[in-house]
Amino acid sequence: MRRPECEARRRRPAGSEHGEEQGGVGASSSGRARSAARRLASSSGRARSAARRLAAACLAAAFAAPAPAAAQHWSFDARRIALGDARDVTSIASVIVPPRRRYRTIVLPLRLAQILDDLDVYRPGGENFDPVRAITNVASPLHYTFGDDGSSSLYVRILNDLLNFDLDRDVSDYLDYLDIDLEDLDLDLGSLGASAGGGAFGMGASPAAAPGAGARPAGASPAAAISLASLLPGNRVSLLDESFDWDYLGEWLVSRSWGRTFTLYEGASGVEHAFYAGVGPYLSFHSDARVNGALRSYVDVDDVVRAVAARRLSRDLVHLDVTFDVENRTYTQAAGAVVGGYRARLPLPGRPAAGRDGMYVALHYNHLFGIRYEDLHADFGLALDSSGLSDDPAVVPLGTIARATSRRGRGFALDAGVAFVIDKWNFGFGATGLMNRIDWRNVTRGSLGLYEENLFSGFDEGALDGIREPAAAVGDRRVMTPVRYNSDVAYHADTWSALVNYQRGYLGNYVNAGVEYRFPWLDVRGSGRFKRDRWHPAGGVGFEFRPGWHLDVAAFGTSLNPERRRRLAMAVSLRLE
Repeated sequence: MRRPECEARRRRPAGSEHGEEQGGVGASSSGRARSAARRLASSSGRARSAARRLAAACLAAAFAAPAPAAAQHWSFDARRIALGDARDVTSIASVIVPPRRRYRTIVLPLRLAQILDDLDVYRPGGENFDPVRAITNVASPLHYTFGDDGSSSLYVRILNDLLNFDLDRDVSDYLDYLDIDLEDLDLDLGSLGASAGGGAFGMGASPAAAPGAGARPAGASPAAAISLASLLPGNRVSLLDESFDWDYLGEWLVSRSWGRTFTLYEGASGVEHAFYAGVGPYLSFHSDARVNGALRSYVDVDDVVRAVAARRLSRDLVHLDVTFDVENRTYTQAAGAVVGGYRARLPLPGRPAAGRDGMYVALHYNHLFGIRYEDLHADFGLALDSSGLSDDPAVVPLGTIARATSRRGRGFALDAGVAFVIDKWNFGFGATGLMNRIDWRNVTRGSLGLYEENLFSGFDEGALDGIREPAAAVGDRRVMTPVRYNSDVAYHADTWSALVNYQRGYLGNYVNAGVEYRFPWLDVRGSGRFKRDRWHPAGGVGFEFRPGWHLDVAAFGTSLNPERRRRLAMAVSLRLE
């Protein structure tokens, strides 16, 4: 069965919830009419928009976040992307180590126009709300990704319908998104029939000639069909069998401050001691999801034999089973930080602190004022087939969605870093978030049972009040984020540089390594990044098209998509030196 143009289904025209289906074999117009009627009836009196905004936030973290957004996707610097985001110093000591090369960058956002083309995919109340696509676009808004044409696979289509609480009751509607060709099915059954001794067994008829075609499929006869049915009773021919057993972990910390450095002492040998005071945001995110699921499609040989004998081929012969078992916890913290710090530059033993050489030390204390804490937890399982969901919709809940929140908290965190610059060598060590904690006050919690009807038609008016404004007091809650440790090594020769960074904490182990070779008017770069058990290569070039003006182009691997498929992305920026 050929997959139709997916855009026709994703973009639903005004006045039509489903749009016009294209392609398919034996498409049932009555099925489309039932689907349209169901949508029209369920759209009245439902609190769809509120349900999507609240529950989709939790489910999207479990389903749609295939991997944490890599730094490259938000970087404005194509040179740094080509180097795998490797840097001289990655600890807070980087703010006092003079950079070897000073320049400014202007990013060319190749993908921005594409993701802003249809703003309706970001609106939970819109007809074309596409949460999977919206999350992917936000995670990668600047750089062009090849192979990302916006079309929907079966997996993504079901996820979107789950997040929209708009599953199709007629599961066969999802067959349009299976990349299955009946000609392939013909070959499989033909070889099966020949090996069984029942003679050549082939469908023969093209999809366009299927139901109601007067000609008998070539090589098939009722006798051969009966022979095959007797040899293979109850046998199934698998068309699709994909199982998922995925663990998603996404976490990050944004801790940046703006302030002023006050010099306390400045010696003749280059020794400096200073005090820093500043303010800034302190934002953390953590999402841990476990998804077990399967997409299976098959045909029963008995059904196919009867269809061939009756000279009628229909897509109703193809069965589809979908199962999901999901558990996800996502929490975010938004706080403001008042920062006080000590900064120093000291000479290395036996060497004066001349030029860039020296030891750089930085220590920051962050006093945190919590503004908002959100903790969303989803735990549910479902099984879809031609007869609907497997559990009793009136009695057995599919799972729950819970939300805990607070608007007041206090805490602190310590950051420390040291860097050594010795001629052409850089070494650095650091830790971010030492002893970090935020104690959230007066945390409240609410929960919501998830039933079959909710997945098809959303929630009744008022059903979400308990989770939208949680009222059950659960006391205070302390939240701690991982401590991030990092180390750096870099070497800069006259015509080439090599940099290696290692981090441990957020997302486990994280390695960046990059090399750059500089010709008079051309720079060549290559790198590799290891993150979440995967290597992501990158490379690029930089052209000097006028003195001080450079064009940097980078190509890098990414798996930032729901299926975690490896794709190629491209970044372009201007560099002004």
